[in-house]
Amino acid sequence: PLPAARIRIIDRSGVERASLASGEDGRYRAGLPPDVYHVQVRAFGYEPQEMTGIRIEPGRTTALGFVLLPQPSGLLQGRVRDAETGAPLAAEISIPDAPVRTTSSAQAGDYSLSLPTGTYHLQASRNGYRRADRQAVQVVVNQTTRVDLDLTLAPTLLLVDSGRWYNSS
Repeated sequence: PLPAARIRIIDRSGVERASLASGEDGRYRAGLPPDVYHVQVRAFGYEPQEMTGIRIEPGRTTALGFVLLPQPSGLLQGRVRDAETGAPLAAEISIPDAPVRTTSSAQAGDYSLSLPTGTYHLQASRNGYRRADRQAVQVVVNQTTRVDLDLTLAPTLLLVDSGRWYNSS
């Protein structure tokens, strides 16, 4: 099953009648009026699929399944370190606008992500450190791209709320 696949159902006049995501079991359900529909399915890391001419009839359930094929992918890996000491850090590695996250190991700071080929914005974050960003990271099919990230300490801040008696906080 493929959870969180995006399903769009469009009627014959071009109006989107449903936009939903598949559940953890890969299933989805939409109540639709009788008509003929166009269905699109997309999921990160998979080739999109479409079906046209899907007829929904009154009082009947129509089952429609999709098999999405994985897109060609490559490997993104690297190491996260403290910029000042060079010590390895456990940090969250993410790709904004994509459902991809991992954590680098505390022992060596290593991380690894399998991603569809393309260009990505990479982020590493850890509490107490400034976030590290890398733009235009290129992932190539069947190749390993290495991106090491150094995190610098963030300043410590103290926020004091003077209480309700002052400015009605």
